[in-house]
Amino acid sequence: MLYAFDLLYLNGEDWRRAPLSERRARLQGLIPQDPSSAIQFNEHYEGSGAEIFQLACDMGLEGIVSKRASAAYRSGPSRLWLKIKNVVETELVLFGTDYDNEGKPIAYLGRETNGELKFAGTAFLTLSGQARQELQERIEKLVTERPPVPQRVWRKPQWLKPRLRVKVKHLAGGDTLRHASIKSLAN
Repeated sequence: MLYAFDLLYLNGEDWRRAPLSERRARLQGLIPQDPSSAIQFNEHYEGSGAEIFQLACDMGLEGIVSKRASAAYRSGPSRLWLKIKNVVETELVLFGTDYDNEGKPIAYLGRETNGELKFAGTAFLTLSGQARQELQERIEKLVTERPPVPQRVWRKPQWLKPRLRVKVKHLAGGDTLRHASIKSLAN
């Protein structure tokens, strides 16, 4: 399902200079009000940003986007369009290490659900100094040949016995980790 929230062009006409409120009103008129449609109009809420953000956090959402109703569209960073992220910290099981396409160290992480380990996503290994050294020493004792979760499309990670827990900072919401990094060892 696609949630449409802004209108930039329509029938060759550039709408970017129009206020957001006008662009959204025009967009809403183009989208059928049918709950089974693959395209839905993304509703907005007016009020205290702090209160709306707290509601989003209470619902476990990734965050909110705040825009000025009178603002024209402008690409790139702007103080008129702010994304406020709901960053949380979760304790997860480290079961593999690897490197991303740019050579940065990453970790494969799992979530224990009803005694079963399930893939939660990947996170950057951002520890440094003593914490990184301690993690490396613990990893060396847990190396194993087989992945501890059902095989997915993996690169060639170093698999670990799923005994090491880490604290991971990431965006709330979703089934897999987003914008995640390991902050510390949990045990």
